[in-house]
Amino acid sequence: VRDCGYDELVLLVEATNFQARGVYERLNYRLAGLRLAEATFFLDKSEGGRRVAERKTVALLLRKSLKPFPQGDLENLNWGAVLILLGLFLALTQTPEVVTLLQSNVIRFFA
Repeated sequence: VRDCGYDELVLLVEATNFQARGVYERLNYRLAGLRLAEATFFLDKSEGGRRVAERKTVALLLRKSLKPFPQGDLENLNWGAVLILLGLFLALTQTPEVVTLLQSNVIRFFA
């Protein structure tokens, strides 16, 4: 894909397709948008028949950057998780007992 001049991949996945969402998350695809009434097609086996039917579904627009390091890696980073960890760290460092524990361990580590 890069050889053709593209620097990103974009795809749609049904919001209820949790297995596919897990695969794409592990492949560093990130949420780029939401489609509330996306037309999708499926194999309808009801009433003993087999036909292709259309339905409206909620779909997630996922994106993955193909740009080289470091720009591509930064674009593919899960910023939600980074911000949660940063918030947790900041919350913990506001507790005096945790600050004392961190300071004593840092001093012991570098001593």
